Amino acid sequence: IVGREPDPAFIVLVTEECRYLLDVLGDDTLREVALLKMGMFTHQEIAEKFGRSLSWVNRKFDLIRSLWERSVGPESLPG
Repeated sequence: IVGREPDPAFIVLVTEECRYLLDVLGDDTLREVALLKMGMFTHQEIAEKFGRSLSWVNRKFDLIRSLWERSVGPESLPG
């Protein structure tokens, strides 16, 4: 029987992986940008939250992707 709740071991695995990826960023601003994106905020909304330009947000995402690719490899990242 398939339950509606995810397996507790899976939850632990996902939580640990998220913590690892956020730790890799090494910067509170990058972590906040990544968390906002995970929270479904648009790039424009993130720019407004920080009082920055859209190009600033795009540069932050480029840096985040670069750090994560070096950490886990590009084939492991979505998109």
